[in-house]
Amino acid sequence: MERYDEALATYREALAQNPSSSEVATKVKRLTQIVRDKKRSQQDKKGVESNGSSDVSQPDAQRLDGVVDGALPPSTSDEIRKFAKETVALALKEWNDKNGTVDANVRLCLGKDATKETVPNVAVEKAFESPDTLNSCAGFLRQYVVESSATAACLIVAKKSIAFPQVI
Repeated sequence: MERYDEALATYREALAQNPSSSEVATKVKRLTQIVRDKKRSQQDKKGVESNGSSDVSQPDAQRLDGVVDGALPPSTSDEIRKFAKETVALALKEWNDKNGTVDANVRLCLGKDATKETVPNVAVEKAFESPDTLNSCAGFLRQYVVESSATAACLIVAKKSIAFPQVI
């Protein structure tokens, strides 16, 4: 950081000596931006350290409660709230572990009547390639939720994986 400040001071002095030099003016602009970005990133790091956890994969419980409480109606059962918190936490952990990507899947909150063959996680990577595949996937998921006695389901998919706008 100190070296950038020194370089910026030197180039500003050179610009004062030769104000018509576009090359020196460009260097001053770039160095000013670099110094500004470095200071901003250092302030962000200090803010994160003073805030506590900077690891996205381990969100603090208070923030997770806020996200879930904001998304669910007040009449939602504790079981569903717990499922939603676990789902969000797992999605954040996967996103962190895979460098910003998540696999498209549907997580199910299985009821007490669920059998051992019932899978609580259904992969749906190809579902968003066309309206037809999405329609057949949605039909399959509706049937699977009923058959598995699931009390809740949550779709996790990256926005970039959706190839077309579709509302069902």
